[in-house]
Amino acid sequence: MWSWSRFLQGEPRAEAEPRLEPGAAARRLRIATRRLVDAALSGGFKSAFRGSGLEFREVRAYAPGDDVRRIDWNVTARTSVAHIKTYAEERELEVRLVLDAARGMDFGTRACTKGEIAARACALLAFAAARNQDKVGLTVAALDSRRRTPCKKGLRQALQVARGATESRAGGASALLEALEAEERLLRRRSVVFVLSDFRCVHADLPRFERLLQRLNRRHDVVAVRIADPLELELPEAGPFVVDDLDGGGRHEIDGRSRAARAAWNDSARRKRAAEDLLFAKARVEVVDLSTAGDVEVPFVALFRRRAAGKAGRA
Repeated sequence: MWSWSRFLQGEPRAEAEPRLEPGAAARRLRIATRRLVDAALSGGFKSAFRGSGLEFREVRAYAPGDDVRRIDWNVTARTSVAHIKTYAEERELEVRLVLDAARGMDFGTRACTKGEIAARACALLAFAAARNQDKVGLTVAALDSRRRTPCKKGLRQALQVARGATESRAGGASALLEALEAEERLLRRRSVVFVLSDFRCVHADLPRFERLLQRLNRRHDVVAVRIADPLELELPEAGPFVVDDLDGGGRHEIDGRSRAARAAWNDSARRKRAAEDLLFAKARVEVVDLSTAGDVEVPFVALFRRRAAGKAGRA
């Protein structure tokens, strides 16, 4: 699989802003995401994930109309009378952000990289959680070291999460699978889990990822935040381009002026995208698509409003 880590020839990349120190970058993200957080709140962040955190309340006798899936069979067998478990919605959510720090996330042909888009998304979600008095934590999935910030409440915690996301430096192969397997063991409470990645790593073992996401989504509310660069999805009629092969090593030259080269590249991109879509559909995981050429705000607000409307319709 070819993964773009450098865009050396062809269409000029838009000038990126100078890289800031992590602390300054986190503070800038806080300012830049204020409008996004307001939009997220108006879009129904809290109501979008209502019911994701439930705590046990009591066991009581079954009544007509109760959900049979909540029958407590142990109590029912012991008393010979049908009983059900009742739950109360927790006042606060627990939001876990899992950020892929693979080397391929450092690629971008626009004004920012996929990793920088992911950091902005983490900041938006962290500050939205803080405004809602919810807990938020960050896991950075890196091959050399996996950093995990426990879930806490407050603006200081949101700033720490934003800083952790901006400090993450892409390097090496993806450790997303290992990070998600660790979260499966570590997450005690039902949580909202946002997985931020380009998901190129899933193609190495689609069945394993599918089973893992299915297990996670049964216990938690999982949302896949898929980040891509336009050049990864469609090869422009330009070139030649020199790209790094992150899997096999070495470099390859691709000439987008060749119709055959464009057709092969675009067909491969479509097949990979379709495989990812099928993976998420089988795991019943909702997807938010972000682009290095697009806005972070709009897709998330659409998600919040869509989910809030869906929950209201089922109420």
